[in-house]
Amino acid sequence: MENINELFEFIKNHAREDVRNLALKWHGRDLQFDLQDALMQIEARQKCATKLLWFLAYDHFLFPSLQSSEQATNQAVALYHSHIIGSDRKVADMTAGLGIDAMTFALNNCEVTAYEIDKTRAVTLEHNAKMLGLDRLSVANEDSVAALSRTEQLYDWIYIDPARRDNSDVRCFRLQDSLPDVTVNEQTLLDHGRHVLIKGSPLLDITQTLRDLKNVEMIHIVSFRGECKEVLIELGHTVSAPAIHVIEIEQSNDAFPTGVPSSAYELSCQAVDLGDSGMIYAGSGDLIPGNYLCETGAGVRKLNCGSLLASRFPDIKSFTKNSGLYISPVAPAGFPGKVSRIISFPDSKGLKRMKGERMRVVSRAYPVGAADIRRKYAFREGDGRSLICTSTIDGRNIFILTEDV
Repeated sequence: MENINELFEFIKNHAREDVRNLALKWHGRDLQFDLQDALMQIEARQKCATKLLWFLAYDHFLFPSLQSSEQATNQAVALYHSHIIGSDRKVADMTAGLGIDAMTFALNNCEVTAYEIDKTRAVTLEHNAKMLGLDRLSVANEDSVAALSRTEQLYDWIYIDPARRDNSDVRCFRLQDSLPDVTVNEQTLLDHGRHVLIKGSPLLDITQTLRDLKNVEMIHIVSFRGECKEVLIELGHTVSAPAIHVIEIEQSNDAFPTGVPSSAYELSCQAVDLGDSGMIYAGSGDLIPGNYLCETGAGVRKLNCGSLLASRFPDIKSFTKNSGLYISPVAPAGFPGKVSRIISFPDSKGLKRMKGERMRVVSRAYPVGAADIRRKYAFREGDGRSLICTSTIDGRNIFILTEDV
């Protein structure tokens, strides 16, 4: 790229400015670089300001496209991937893209081959790896499945994040519709990898995934900042009863790039633990101030493991099916989610009296969404108190006001 130093200087000097204003201000000027590329770099950096904080501390870090910034793995989640794979491993990243995962593996002293079929992305990844001094990362600009089929190379780990758009460019989430189709290529991956780690959509059905793939050793449900981000599937050669691990990752910039990711909670179980059998439901006698409201995190809600929670936390009772909300007379230690103390059960008149106050609003198994409730009562965003809108097992809609403990 010609005049790249001028490009980097422009990006650095205008990093916090509005891209649309910059486009108008600099339109038609005689520049030593492509203005649209510079504006794309600035916008991509702004989109990833917190997601890729460590990488963007390097002024010469480049993005191949705006789409790559939107699709990039959060560095805290990439750290978890690296934690699974470990250090000093021989790794193939089959679908590198921007390469955050591949570079994180290399930062953890792995020897990484990063396959990327798109030429621009491959060249940009080579630039970023060289800029970071990652001598153990090599980029292969070719189709990874075809390349794997031609070689006898054996990797310790194969990592693959299939594109979640089908041949018609329609967004999808099933493994069979993603590219490449790992259900068709499962044996090829295992022929060349001692272990395989597949990054799947957060919408993947766990039970169906266990049917679609024959060699599942473990499934990781990964949440970040209260949102389920992905389902990770480990394939291996010693399969018995697949284990399931749920983790809520916290932003921990101190740990990156080679530390252990910090977590708000973790929960491990077996596939046989799924389901709600054995759960007891709350009655009117349980709905009293002073009791504790327990909200499972996003990953645990996806797992639907009420029977497991009932066995591990015998004091909890569920409000209704699939709400992820429980009530307990004591604060259950180690509960996989948020625990708060119940202040009251306000009615609609009580909500009107609280109009305009600061609180978190949650709607679960309730006919009206949290955003609509927030607008109706002009509640402002705030921590410390929560308004939970839900229903009981007998179909009654209720409001619960809680305070953090």
